[in-house]
This record gives sequence, structure tokens and C-alpha cells, in this order.
Amino acid sequence: MGAQLPKAVESTVVESQGSGEFDVAVAEMNGWRTSMEDAHLIMLGEGWGVFGVFDGHGGGACSEFAARRLREEIEANGCPDSDEAVKKLFIKIDQEFLDSAQSSGTTATMCIVRKPKEAGGKHRLHVINAGDSRTLLGKRDGSIVDGGGTDKGLTTDHKPDHPAEKARIERCGGKVEIADGGVARVNGNLSVSRGFGDKDEKMTGGPGPEDRPVTVDPEMSHFECDESDFLLLVCDGVSEGNFPNAEVVKLVASTLGSGKDMREAARAVCHKAVECDSKDNITCMGVLLTGGSSSSGKRIDFHPGPMTSIGHKDFRAAYEASAQRAGLSLVEAAMQRYDLVSDQLKADVWRLFPTKMLLPAAARSSSGMAAACMRLQLCWLLLHPIQAQQDAFHDETRDGKLEMSLKERYEYWEKTYADPRSASGKDWYGSWRDFRRDVAGSKLRKNDEILVIGCGNSALPADLAKQGFKHVTAADYSQKAIELQKRRFPKLKWVLADARNMPEFRDKSFDIVIEKALMDGEGAYRQWPLMFMEISRVLRPGGRFISISLGQPEELDTEEFFNNSTYGWDVRYKLSYDDYYVYTMTKHASSKEVAPSDALRAELDKIGLNPPADGRREWFEKKLGALPDEKDSSGPGGMNIEELKNMMGKGKGGGKGQSQGTGGYDSAPSADEEVETQEDGYTWSQKGEEVQIAIKLPQATTKKEVKVVFKQTTIAVLASGKTLLDGTLGGKVETDECTWCLVNGGTELNVMLTKQSEKDNWKGLLK
Repeated sequence: MGAQLPKAVESTVVESQGSGEFDVAVAEMNGWRTSMEDAHLIMLGEGWGVFGVFDGHGGGACSEFAARRLREEIEANGCPDSDEAVKKLFIKIDQEFLDSAQSSGTTATMCIVRKPKEAGGKHRLHVINAGDSRTLLGKRDGSIVDGGGTDKGLTTDHKPDHPAEKARIERCGGKVEIADGGVARVNGNLSVSRGFGDKDEKMTGGPGPEDRPVTVDPEMSHFECDESDFLLLVCDGVSEGNFPNAEVVKLVASTLGSGKDMREAARAVCHKAVECDSKDNITCMGVLLTGGSSSSGKRIDFHPGPMTSIGHKDFRAAYEASAQRAGLSLVEAAMQRYDLVSDQLKADVWRLFPTKMLLPAAARSSSGMAAACMRLQLCWLLLHPIQAQQDAFHDETRDGKLEMSLKERYEYWEKTYADPRSASGKDWYGSWRDFRRDVAGSKLRKNDEILVIGCGNSALPADLAKQGFKHVTAADYSQKAIELQKRRFPKLKWVLADARNMPEFRDKSFDIVIEKALMDGEGAYRQWPLMFMEISRVLRPGGRFISISLGQPEELDTEEFFNNSTYGWDVRYKLSYDDYYVYTMTKHASSKEVAPSDALRAELDKIGLNPPADGRREWFEKKLGALPDEKDSSGPGGMNIEELKNMMGKGKGGGKGQSQGTGGYDSAPSADEEVETQEDGYTWSQKGEEVQIAIKLPQATTKKEVKVVFKQTTIAVLASGKTLLDGTLGGKVETDECTWCLVNGGTELNVMLTKQSEKDNWKGLLK
């Protein structure tokens, strides 16, 4: 573990080894951490193989030591053939590291594989685990073999709050404390209960090493598998975000099934883990039980990730360290990245809306052509303005008229939702389950802020809540619709709001905005530019607007409809169920970006444009050396801190106002003048309805280690299990509009509060 970077280092170092019996690859990615603390072990013998992943914490010394010493012992004495032999080996190596008085530690997940003596026989797996890294077994069809462990793995995570582990820890003189975010820790410090090292947690209990609060005593199990199966050994960085074991196995099987090798499959797992919000180092080892696709010996490949933050010293150091693990310098990595990006741009992989598109399945036969054409004509009527009457809307089921004003349209919906028959609900274009897999980008996170617009009497918001999404807001401009939905689903958040103008919602306040049939139903009124500008406004950078439509891509005016640079997003689409299309618009990280290709060009501009053929290396060295130092401008997940503060009206970053206050608790700056006040352990300032708090942290901290509780009149702030702020506020706040973020590599916590009244001038932060 460790401090966090302003952006993830997504370069991968891939080591592969092969023999006549095994084909192995391990991919490592630094991710958001300032240093790589994982290590691994691959040993191929005659009829056997030893594979291991070691996830270090407190530095990489212990993980590297454990991997090296295990190799040395096995090379000298042979592969251990029993549980007792493995336990004895683990205890010996652990004691050696403890004697060195170093404070770091590491988990270990290992598997000893023994080949069958006869063709067609079963492979024997000796699975060894100490900590929360995992070993998984997968089938080529993408299914996971349920080993009875954590999330169907072959191993069980050793967490302090596991009943058996908790009882053992307490028996050995330790205690389990629930720290920030509900995370259980041994003696309030360590979130795993087994592993090498961690000398401070092995000072009580005894007399044996297995009787310490944190022990290296491994848990072992034995399995058999087929030759066609594959093994995966992963650190907890793979599973930290929203990436279940079964999905990891499925991704590897899919990659292999597409004709790619285990090198590509392991890389794919690392990149997917980052997409799924992992903030840790990431290691994935894949083991095929048949040999031949990799050459004998060891091969190391480096795949350079984006260099857009290369001017930041910590990012630069982590990027360079990643390259060095593959035997490259930073300059060589930059040259390799330049060539890769140039090739991507030349291939124009970001092409949006091709000019030709296959018709829906129904139109691919002569018998279905007529029905398909009718549907396309309907799409045209719904999605394009009728030239003769720009405010016309066709609704034959009502009165056969082609004309309906906007006012009449609104009155129609009010009447519709006042009708008792509307209480049963109506879900145009299906349910969330029907189209969720066709949404572009990573899987939606349970903590995403989601807005459903034009909800009508749809059950979509309730479906999302049932799926575990914690922050769902639904809006409609019909008063009757909102009243109806509040009766149907009283626990959800319903807001009366017109999608063309939504002052009810702050700028950049949602991760996801969803509409289903709204654009199709109201498209003839030429209101979508207003709607799209509002949707773009409330979306956070990187957020997505999901639209479910009958309209085919070639039937849309892309410059006037979805794909317009004014809205600041990129468009992806996919033909979904029943001939509907799922359009996903992903908002740019900055308003200056108008297409994904521009991000690539911006990266080239930073690392070098048009280097000369002669003296290329020297040219890149000069370019990298001339880059200005960059400060932290984003937090975990790419949140731009300055944008967040500007959105909240906070003024300058880090709680710095334009003048220095001196009054302490008795100081009361005017409500319209921001003055910073220094208190014990923090600074705070107020301006209008906004209050900003800046807390310096004693060490680099992660989001998981922070807990902030907002109440109307009180606040509690905890980091790494320690209370930093707790008390009654100087006034009342709007809890739904309060937020916090980590800056400066996780060494400072910024808390932003919104007063219930901007006229309320606080005499102090706390009473």
C-alpha cells in the first residue's frame, strides 16, 4: 500500500515463462500508488510448478524478500510435498525477515501444481494462502470453479473480522478494532490477519509463531482440475473495486477465446481493475496447464500507459520505476509511448458514427423489410423536426391530430398521470436489466450519483435502487407524475424538474444521467439542445449520459443531435434488445476536449511532437527534462479538485483565502468576505453559504481510511482510525450538499460544507 498519485500509472510489465508443461504470464500495474509493493514467484520443474503472488504493505521489502527466499529454498531443497513442509518453510523465512527488524509485511497466495503421471489424468493443486490475495480456478467456457473460499475462490481472505480469525487474534493477546469506513484492523493497524513480516503485530501471544495476532501460518487446501482449466493468482488490488472473481475469470476466458494469449489476458485484468475503481497496486498471474505457446526462459514486455501527468514528480517517479522493472529508462518508455499513440491516431480508432450501419435483424430478410421501414419512418418522425410545423407531434391514439403545442403537451401528461390507470406504471423500452450490459464503459458503481430524467411513471428508478445503487434521484416536469411516484415508491428521491432547465441540481453533481424514450417522445419539439446542455452541466467529468432510443445511428443528424462538440462528450452506441439502441455519452474531463483523439494529441504534445529521425533519444531527453513541475490537480478517480471547489464556490484550493484571519473562535468575518482562520490541527474559512476546512494529515491516506459524518449541526472526521474533528458546528448545514476530498497525494483532507442560510455568519467552526 502507500500514498496515491494524481492519476494512475497504467503501464503494465508482463513477465511470461513457458515450458512443455506450463504456460505462465504475470502482469503488474503500479496503478494509483506512488510505488510498486507487489512481488511474484514462478518456478517450473519437471512435472511440477510453483506459482505465487505477494502483496506488500509498508513498502516492498518484505514481498521481495519472501519471493526471493522461497525460490532459493526450493532450488536448494526441492519442492515441498506436504502441508507440514510448507508451514515449516513459511515460518523459517518469516523469522529471517523479523530478525532483520524491518517493519513491512506481505500477504502470500501460492499454488503448487503437480502434473498427472498419465495422459488425461487430473492435475493436483496444493493451494497455500496467508492474507487476502486470492487463487482462482477457471474453465475455458468462462465459468469459475467454486472452491468454497471468498467470492467462490480457492482461498479465503484472512480478515480480522472473520469469526475464526477474530477468535484467534483475541486468544493471542491482540484485539480487533473497527476503524474508518467499517474496516476491521488488528490492534487498529493492519487490515489482514496473516502474512509475512509485520513485526509489531507479532510481539504478543506465543509460544509458537502460529499463536501471534498476525501469523504467517498458512491455510492450505487441495484440489484437482483438468488440463484445459486455468489458474489465476491475484493481489487484492484486482478485487478492491467492483470486479468480482467470476468476472475476472470470465474476462480471461473471453480473451483467450478470442485467440490472444495469457499475456494479453493478464494485462486485460489489470486494466479492467482500474476501470472498476481499484486504487491499489495490481498483479494478475495466469497459469495454463498446457505448454507450448511461450518460449522457454523468461520474457519481459513493457506496455506504456498514458503520460499526461508526467510533469508531476511522484507520477514521473512511479512511471520511471515501472519502466525500470522491464529494463527500460524513462526516455525509452516515452519513445515507446510516442510510437504507440501515433499508431493509434493513424488508425483512427476513435471514429464515431460510421456512415454505414447494419439494419436491425428484422430487416435482414425480405419478409421483415416492410416492418423495419415502418419503424425507421416512425424514428424519423420522432427524432427530427417536422419542417412544415416545427412544434407538431404525431399521436394517432389520442385524437388523430398532427398538431400539439408545448403547453398542450404538458397538459396531456398531467392528465395522463392523474388517471388512476397510471398507478400501475409504464416502462417504455424495457427495464434496466434489458439494456444494462450494452452501456459503454465500465460497470456502474453502487456509489454513483444517478439521475433519471423524464421518469414519468416508470419503475426504472426503483429497479436501480433494488440493484443496490445507493444514490438514485428521479425527475419529471409533471407535477402529477412526481406525486404518483412518491406514492408508489416513497423511499426514493423524486424531484419536480424540467430537463431543459434544472436549477434544482448543481453543476457536476451526477456520475450518471439516464433517459428512456424521453428524446424519442419529445424530439419533434426541437428541445433536445436545451436538454443536452443541462445534462452536460450536471454531469461530472467522466460521467455518462445513457439514452435508450429506437433511432438508428444513420437516421440521426449527428451534428445537431447527440454528437455535437458543444455538449463536451463522446458518443458510443450499441444495438441492444428488440432493435433498441443504447447510446452512451461520456463527458470529457475538461471542456477543451472535444474527442478522445484530442486527449491522445494532447499527450503527444506533452511528450513530444515530430521528433527528428536522427538524435531521437537526445531530443526526448531534452523534452522530458524541460517539463514544468505539476501540482496535484486531481483526486482518486480523476476528480479535478479545482473544478470541484469552483463548483462549490470555494475560492482557492487548500482552504487558502485572500486574507489571513487572526481571531480564532471569537473571530467573525463577514459572510461575503472569505478569511482563513487557523485552529488546532486545521484551518477553516467561510464565504456566503460555503464553509471550507483544510486538515493536514500526519501521513499519506487513502479514501478507504477516511470517514466523514455530516449532520445538520455536527461533524465528525476520522482518518486511519483517529478522530481529527468532532463537535457541534457553528451553524446548521445542508447535509446533502456537503462533501470532502483528498489532495496533495492524500496528505491533506478538504471538507466543504454548505450552510442552510448564506446570511448565517459563524463565529467559529465549532461551538
